Amino acid sequence: MRTLIEFYRREDFPCDIDQLVEGVPYKTTKESMQFSLRALVKHGLVMKGDTHFRDKRWRRLIYVTPDGYESVDYEAIRDVVDE
Repeated sequence: MRTLIEFYRREDFPCDIDQLVEGVPYKTTKESMQFSLRALVKHGLVMKGDTHFRDKRWRRLIYVTPDGYESVDYEAIRDVVDE
């Protein structure tokens, strides 16, 4: 969720899974990110949206739902996101 919010604050939102994998501050795999996103989708915190064409491929966009925004404690992450 933090990475999605960072993309939103930089106005790169919505983003796709490859941008998320590149944007997290730790090493991860695309498969691991897909697993995490499936859990967030199941809980209604994010949703998969339309596709867009980037880097010669069609990519699925990921959106934060209203419930996803409500689940984030902005005060707790403000310092981290503002860095």
